[in-house]
Amino acid sequence: MLVLVTRPQKDAERFARLLRRAGHNAIISPVLAIKETDQSIPRENFHAALITSANALNLLREDRQKYGDILDLPAYVVGAQTASAAREAGFRNILEIAPDSQTLLHVVPKHFAAPGHFIYLTGEVRKPLLEDGLRSAGHQVTVLILYRSVPSASLTDEAYSAFREGAIDAIVHFSRRSAEIFTRIIRSAGLQAECRTILHLCHSDDVAAGLAKLVPSRIAIATSPNVAALLQLLEDPGK
Repeated sequence: MLVLVTRPQKDAERFARLLRRAGHNAIISPVLAIKETDQSIPRENFHAALITSANALNLLREDRQKYGDILDLPAYVVGAQTASAAREAGFRNILEIAPDSQTLLHVVPKHFAAPGHFIYLTGEVRKPLLEDGLRSAGHQVTVLILYRSVPSASLTDEAYSAFREGAIDAIVHFSRRSAEIFTRIIRSAGLQAECRTILHLCHSDDVAAGLAKLVPSRIAIATSPNVAALLQLLEDPGK
């Protein structure tokens, strides 16, 4: 199958490699670009790090001298991909890998009596559920915004050509925001008809909701919010 991957460039390249190993072809056309904010780590005593997105770890991998102080902290992360990125960045003690922020919100207070102090490595656009919930439970959360995700104005020429030729078999969506941006780009380009009958593979029901204005006729939802489950959908979209 020819699969359109709309993730930010580095994540898209990693996912495209997995697709090719599974026997598929990929076109990369990011709908979000990750821009670093160059914030410094506050000189405070933290009990643990909270990480809900692998994008927050790119800086740590590239500049361990600047961010190395937090690598000794125990880490609570969302998702296997984020856990893998955390290990690559240098975190040595990952205490919990949760499927989502809601689960992490229930787990962290069980390990730390209030008032704990956590550093939350994240992006500018995020759902505040985790930080708000922990603060409501009496904990202190310092938010370190390491990146911002900037929407793309269009797809690549390669992607547009593939749409017009009817060559794309599936499109993968990892976040509700990226699905909404993709929908806006497709509608602006007048490609709704070409896109509606393509198989859309979504990380979750919430992600699929971002395609509402596109009204696709074929949507498959991953059984778990991870890369392996999305790849499995390519083999059996009915699961």
